[in-house]
Amino acid sequence: MSDYMHPTWTMCANCERWAGQRQISRDRDHVEVENQDVKGECVGGAMNGNQTGARSSCNMFQKWSALA
Repeated sequence: MSDYMHPTWTMCANCERWAGQRQISRDRDHVEVENQDVKGECVGGAMNGNQTGARSSCNMFQKWSALA
């Protein structure tokens, strides 16, 4: 994993509803993705069922529970 996603950013990589490939940091203070173009399925958000990018966002953001 190489791209850092700050935990206060309301983007898909930090959202509970995003099923893309990501990894939580050891201290649970940020998310890492392979690159900023990685995509994953939105599960229950505004783009439900669609592939969205790690840096996409919507008005149904819900902070990923793995983040501290």
